[in-house]
Amino acid sequence: MKALSPIASLSPGTPQVACIVVTYEIGRAVLPVLEAILPQVDRVFVVDNGSGGETQDALREIESSRTERIEVIRNGENLGIAAAMNIGVRRALDDGHGWILTLDHDSVAAPDMVANLFRTYAEVTKANPGILSPTHIDGSTGRKYRYPVFGKIFFRHVTPTDRPLPCSFCITSGSLMPRQVFETAGPFREDYFVYAVDTEFCRRVLQHGYSIYVSEKATLVHREGGGRKADLGIFQFRTPDWSARSLYYIFRNVVHDLRNNPVLSWRVHEGLFLARAALTLLFANPPDRTARWAAVRRGIADGIKGRLGKSNYSL
Repeated sequence: MKALSPIASLSPGTPQVACIVVTYEIGRAVLPVLEAILPQVDRVFVVDNGSGGETQDALREIESSRTERIEVIRNGENLGIAAAMNIGVRRALDDGHGWILTLDHDSVAAPDMVANLFRTYAEVTKANPGILSPTHIDGSTGRKYRYPVFGKIFFRHVTPTDRPLPCSFCITSGSLMPRQVFETAGPFREDYFVYAVDTEFCRRVLQHGYSIYVSEKATLVHREGGGRKADLGIFQFRTPDWSARSLYYIFRNVVHDLRNNPVLSWRVHEGLFLARAALTLLFANPPDRTARWAAVRRGIADGIKGRLGKSNYSL
């Protein structure tokens, strides 16, 4: 099915947009996420990665009340964020949807987010945008995200102000993409399982001649959980309080991505990201520090060796 002109689809409820939400042990916190996005799209595909009772109860509740608007796909086990998103994307594309919106299970869209993403598309359509991102707002601090812009050697972080922002990378939550992106750039990389999936996908989208834009009009409240602060005297910074399992996947996938990324500024940016995570672990004194360091070491080793997929290690 050929996609309709997105410029003509400026109001919420356009039948061309399908939203993919991946859930995993989120419980009833997913309900406001779904309630916020349902009026803005034609259909929502929830792909659950083997969640337990409370999440299943919440999904059944909203599924029964919005049967014609929402479909829940239950995997039965945790297949990873990339595989789950691909299942939803394939389902939406098979149904003929021209646009795909990906959304985290803890991100709440503003009432006009989708409409504003299309308005931004109308402004930047000549730049061949492959991903349109809302401006993300940290649910804990209220601060707007900054987005990386990579040159050949240097990079900078920019916050959208009064116009759409061309950038090099955005998170998948809230990303609106035409179906042609998946037909040309391919699906999300499943052997990364979780973490760095969005980074790798964005780079591939750029390599296929598309651009990425952040809308200054569209907003999305995104929550990453609590964080830990590292205090180095004159330098203080905070990163999410990642578990040992999360740290394994982060370091494994980013290290693997670094080895295959030809753009120097991008490699420097990701290397600094890992250094910041390591410094936080070193100076923030989290519990189970030994287990977390073991996960980091194992992740680095597996990233270098290219040992990917779902980890069978006991982390």
